[in-house]
Amino acid sequence: MVLAHNGRAVITYLNERFDNKAIATSTPAQWPARSANLTPLVYYLWETIKNKVYGSHFNYNNVEQLREAVVEALKKINLNTLRKVTSSAAKQCRLCLANLSLF
Repeated sequence: MVLAHNGRAVITYLNERFDNKAIATSTPAQWPARSANLTPLVYYLWETIKNKVYGSHFNYNNVEQLREAVVEALKKINLNTLRKVTSSAAKQCRLCLANLSLF
């Protein structure tokens, strides 16, 4: 899940750096707290990989073992599952676009 940066120093820096176009919960371009992210990478893939890698076998001795576990977890994801996730993301995007008039 992606969260907005809310620290005062961070907001001040972002507003100065990006000419008041930073997106956070307390900036001119507002980011709703804990809003859903519509990309399949965020709402499905990273969560799935994290659960597989850090599940019951969390005893990696070095970064290389961790990397290998991530690669193996990625290899085990079914292509049809990814197609369904992508289709679901497209549907959610269409629903969001259809409801834009509510804001």
